[in-house]
Amino acid sequence: MKKILTDRFGMVVLALVTTFLWGSAFPFIKKSYALLAITSTEYGEQLLFASYRFSSPVSYC
Repeated sequence: MKKILTDRFGMVVLALVTTFLWGSAFPFIKKSYALLAITSTEYGEQLLFASYRFSSPVSYC
């Protein structure tokens, strides 16, 4: 793992993956809002949806 983080190629690949994940978050959230019928004026539902996303039981450790 240390080699990936210090190797130039590994850093570029990790930066591209990170950029892709951050860039893909917005379209997936908008698509989820459409599937769940959450409008832009429903702030409570948006906060509830965000809390579900951030408190998911998936562990990345």
